[in-house]
Amino acid sequence: MAAYTAAKHGVHGMTRSVALELAADNIRVNCVCPGGTDSPLFHAMVDGGGFGSLDSAIAGVKQNIPLGRMAEPEDTANAFLFLASDEASMVTGIALPVDGGISAR
Repeated sequence: MAAYTAAKHGVHGMTRSVALELAADNIRVNCVCPGGTDSPLFHAMVDGGGFGSLDSAIAGVKQNIPLGRMAEPEDTANAFLFLASDEASMVTGIALPVDGGISAR
């Protein structure tokens, strides 16, 4: 977990630094931080990782998510679409969690 946490903090720091460097050129830089996502990758990890059944793995993840469900890939895609849109024209240098409230804890 130490390497994962260090890498994640590095991405957040790089996002902020590059956002400041490129702001004068009207280039926005943000990162999206997805949480547990019900995706083919998650299914493959459960199947090959000794986590029990897919249903029990999903239930275990969902119990830790305040909104009570795993994200769908479209949830994360929608965050990217928002950040790329004109509606986010004043948004730069952020790490946007798409995690159902886990990061709010």
